This record gives sequence, C-alpha cells and structure tokens, in this order.
Amino acid sequence: MAEAAARLCPWPGPLSVKLINRSENATCKVEAEDGQCLAMRLYRDGQGMDTAKQRLFARTVALIAMRLSQYGRSDDRFGLIHCDPADECL
Repeated sequence: MAEAAARLCPWPGPLSVKLINRSENATCKVEAEDGQCLAMRLYRDGQGMDTAKQRLFARTVALIAMRLSQYGRSDDRFGLIHCDPADECL
C-alpha cells in the first residue's frame, strides 16, 4: 500500500520506500531520486479490504493520481495529503 500511495507523488524517477517504524501503524520513508524525501504513515493497512473494496480503492488511487497530475507541482504548491480510508469517510 505504501508503494502505491508513494507513486501518487508527482516526482520524477523511481521512488524508494522503506519501512522505518511499525507499531500500531506503519511509518515509511519515501525518497525520490533527486534526494527529496517525506515520511508517510499508513493507517489500518488493508484492514477490512475485500475484492470489491480493493477494486474501488484502485479506481480511487487512479483518480487521485490524475487529479494530482492536472494540479501540477510548482513552488507555490506543496504535496500534503491526508486521508482516512474508513468506510464512513469514503
């Protein structure tokens, strides 16, 4: 899930995703080829996901990727995304 979410970042080149902490939730370090990095926290890693929800999640990821691509990345914009994937929030 971390790698799929990291691919939404509009950074050029491959991304490195490394697990740096796993307690109640996982925290990953995401680093771009150019040295930019961020910490990503994953909440409820796949909890309650069935095939239908996985398909919906894949469609959601594709839609977010398209919208982020259209939004662009410039000095006046930054990439902070927070999402609670609980059923009642979707």
